Amino acid sequence: MKFPVLKGWMVGSGQRPLRKQLAITLSAIFALSILVAVLLLNQLFGLQARNLIDQRSSFFMDAMLAVREYTSKDVNPIVAPLNEGPGGFRPESVPSYSAQTVFAYLKAKPDYRDYSYREAALNPTNLRDKADSFETGVIERFRSDPSLATLAGEKSTPLGSMHFVARPIKITKESCLVCHSTPDRAPASQLLTYGDSTGFGWKLNEIVGAQIVTVPQKAVFEAKDRSLFTTALLFVIAFVAVGLITNSVLN
Repeated sequence: MKFPVLKGWMVGSGQRPLRKQLAITLSAIFALSILVAVLLLNQLFGLQARNLIDQRSSFFMDAMLAVREYTSKDVNPIVAPLNEGPGGFRPESVPSYSAQTVFAYLKAKPDYRDYSYREAALNPTNLRDKADSFETGVIERFRSDPSLATLAGEKSTPLGSMHFVARPIKITKESCLVCHSTPDRAPASQLLTYGDSTGFGWKLNEIVGAQIVTVPQKAVFEAKDRSLFTTALLFVIAFVAVGLITNSVLN
């Protein structure tokens, strides 16, 4: 079987000057190479961007856990006895209050204004910590599967798509029930400040809430796109330089 069109193209190609044939061939190779490289780099840079977001989320979560632990071990033994006396309740003795307060100071900085940290509960003492619909869904996931240690994903907000990491808040210490079991066990200062209708009825080993860190993704992926564009531009410049040098040598 004969292919006149293909034969004509091959004959025509053989009649072209070497420089022109080489220019066409190199252009096709370079264009295809740039396309493949950009596609592969897009996947690689995207993976690196997601890893960076995961690292940031984990860092902030670990930092807030460290604040909670410091408050529980070092601050609470000093401040908690003061809540037994007259006067208002001193929330500095509560690990969740300390963690959220520290994060509020951090959030005041421009670099972190789109980050958030919440310790949401289904039945909190302070109604400021009442779980919204999204947070309630996260807490129920933990309650339905007690073996689940971490939950991560994306959520849509008015600020754009956010990456979140959540961990369950589980009552593991009997001392927590002093303020959260029944109103008659709670300090008088707590009842004076928050009342006796919320934050009670918690049980040992019960999951009552969740710590949730949200990290913005937009800036990270925009930086990824800029890096990809810069890299592709460098490829084009390099290939154009090679083509010009090759053409000069052939001349």
